[in-house]
Amino acid sequence: MTLTLTKASNYTIEQLTEVYNHSRRGYLVPMQMTPDALAGYVHHYDLALEHSFVAHVGSETAGLIMLGVRNGRSWVTRLGVTYEQRGGGVGQTLVEELLAESDRLGIPLNILEVIIGNEPAHQLFLRAGFMPKRKLLVLQRPAGSAIAPSLPVLMLSREEIFTRLNSRQGRQPWTNETETYQHLAGLYGFSLQMENGERPWIVYQAAEGKLSRLTYDPGEADPVGSLTALLQHLHQRHPGMATTAENVSADDPALHAFTALGYTEAFRRVEMLRQPQG
Repeated sequence: MTLTLTKASNYTIEQLTEVYNHSRRGYLVPMQMTPDALAGYVHHYDLALEHSFVAHVGSETAGLIMLGVRNGRSWVTRLGVTYEQRGGGVGQTLVEELLAESDRLGIPLNILEVIIGNEPAHQLFLRAGFMPKRKLLVLQRPAGSAIAPSLPVLMLSREEIFTRLNSRQGRQPWTNETETYQHLAGLYGFSLQMENGERPWIVYQAAEGKLSRLTYDPGEADPVGSLTALLQHLHQRHPGMATTAENVSADDPALHAFTALGYTEAFRRVEMLRQPQG
């Protein structure tokens, strides 16, 4: 039967949610979504439905892929192929057409993350010209308080939060870029006055009974000690909220602070980059 692709903008968010959930059944990490969750995902990550695709084999829905678009870069996400159509080239066709769409937009950098252990997807992206860049961790902590050190705490205004976000060094994962935070409500941040004179800070979202979107700068003198203190204050302030820290670099020098505060690894991703030729 014939494989056809249709722009995702031709579908309602409810229809796209149904396609997405169907296409993710049986995946390593299925990540099922509601229409509200998918609508938020589209908004938070600047997904361009007019440049995203739904696949059909004959009259049957076969898969989905979405493209995030920001200045000078695009993000490949939500790739899924229905169980019945896996192994038949649907995923490759979706990826090739999405990248061609990104190239037509003149975007010089394509980014994605693939869950480690999803070897078919990893090999597909390698064939498409993506190269592994770094490993990223998704960490989780159940609700619970922490004993925090007696340090001066300065709560950050929204303006001050974005001053800190814009001061971060290096390229951030798409999910943690400043543009993502600009779309978020329930955003908070604070800094600490450490005895060594540094003022490490943390920014996070507190919404729907949970903490997420953690990003931070623990300083250079004692990154583990500073991040530990930040997390202790965070969980002292929000003892009833479970926490997810998404896309923490596996080589973060302050990583041990998370394990010291009871975080565990949910899964790992590998970030991959593609720079089109010409």
